[in-house]
Amino acid sequence: MGGVDPATAMLVLSTGAEMIAAKRNANAANAANAAASAEAQSRIQQIQQAQQIRDSQKRERLRKTLAQQRSRFGARGIGRGGSADAVLRGLTNETERNIADQRGLNALSINDIQGDLQQRRQQNLLEASTRQRRAAFSLMKKGLGHIPLLEP
Repeated sequence: MGGVDPATAMLVLSTGAEMIAAKRNANAANAANAAASAEAQSRIQQIQQAQQIRDSQKRERLRKTLAQQRSRFGARGIGRGGSADAVLRGLTNETERNIADQRGLNALSINDIQGDLQQRRQQNLLEASTRQRRAAFSLMKKGLGHIPLLEP
């Protein structure tokens, strides 16, 4: 009757333990990626919501400014057309340019957040695969250490 020698039993146990550890590392990397994605998405939503609020505030200020300016023009006897329309168009264009500029800056910020997220994901993947490779080589080394290469 042949039994399992203790060295082989220890190899099998350590192999199982290292496989479990590798799986935990992969799960940890996935969890880190999920957390980073959630954080990035939250930051992006905050930027977008703040932009919407600023846009509506600027447009409301524009609406009030246009009404005041029309009132001033009316008080001076200046009707529609000509320079009055040019002034009102100028105010509107300035506000729209300001909104567009801010949106451009926000787009850059969002791109930076997404770039950082991608970099974190790649780093987590690289770290997880490196740990798995180390575990695989360690298993091979242990296995080869117990296999007699030259039989008497």
